[in-house]
Amino acid sequence: MRLFVAIRLSEDIRGRLAPLQRYVKTKIPETRPVAVENLHLTLKFLGETAEEKRDAVKQALTTAAVKFPPFSLRLVGMGRFPEERGARVLWVGCETDGMLKNLHREIDAALEPLGFPNENRFKEHVTLVRFTGNPRVAALDELIRMFGDERYGTMTVAGMHLFQSTLLPDGPVYRVLGEIPMGRTM
Repeated sequence: MRLFVAIRLSEDIRGRLAPLQRYVKTKIPETRPVAVENLHLTLKFLGETAEEKRDAVKQALTTAAVKFPPFSLRLVGMGRFPEERGARVLWVGCETDGMLKNLHREIDAALEPLGFPNENRFKEHVTLVRFTGNPRVAALDELIRMFGDERYGTMTVAGMHLFQSTLLPDGPVYRVLGEIPMGRTM
């Protein structure tokens, strides 16, 4: 099973990002927007994982989540990966006063004994579109200038989710395998 841990975006936030995805597509045709129902903030990509590990992964995530009360997540700004040439992703940024970075560290620590390596390059973001070709740098820079300070809303993060991702030609299909609440045991 191909797994990842993420925060699902609220319906309100997804509704605010959908028109932005459409606008980006008009300015940079070589994009593939993330399906609106799939918009999320990845906390950790686990990759191919044996099904026998699923319960242990959920327990490890619960161990990390119990240390955090629900917190506020603000979506703001825009950027790209990589930041230099050959951009592959356009993203919306996230602000949480350090909560996401701390949560990510706890998730790393909880999952490391299960064989999942620590990641040192966590960046709080929501992938908006992926580029199917090389976007014009001027168009990309213009979008980032236009939306670099834009605010897309705030939501409360009351939990995180363990997802299974199945890759299909039309894009990935995500299935929730577990919801892990913040601040309390299951």
